[in-house]
Amino acid sequence: MPALDETPASLFQIFSPGIALIFDMDGVVIDSMPLHELAWRKYLESQGVSDHNLLARMHGRRNDDIVLDFLGPSADLRSVQEHGAAKERLYRQLMRDQLEQQLVPGIRPFLQATSG
Repeated sequence: MPALDETPASLFQIFSPGIALIFDMDGVVIDSMPLHELAWRKYLESQGVSDHNLLARMHGRRNDDIVLDFLGPSADLRSVQEHGAAKERLYRQLMRDQLEQQLVPGIRPFLQATSG
């Protein structure tokens, strides 16, 4: 079987016209984890907070949970939201320059072939 990048577009024409496809972006369309990790490392460094065991502490968790883990449970809600938003701004800035490199292999031809 050919790799997805080499698969003829005709093989993707199994979808009926008018069918909508819904994707979870993270891990399906883009491999975002490396840039989330980098954004957290840079952000924590800018705050003078150790990024010890970062991957284990961030895996499968939302930003507010990660912020609380690093700042402690006494952090107020507004501070938690501000830190999470600041990290997300950094992530988006990093992703803006690297989006093409973060695409999951084969996703571009798949999307093009299935977009009718």
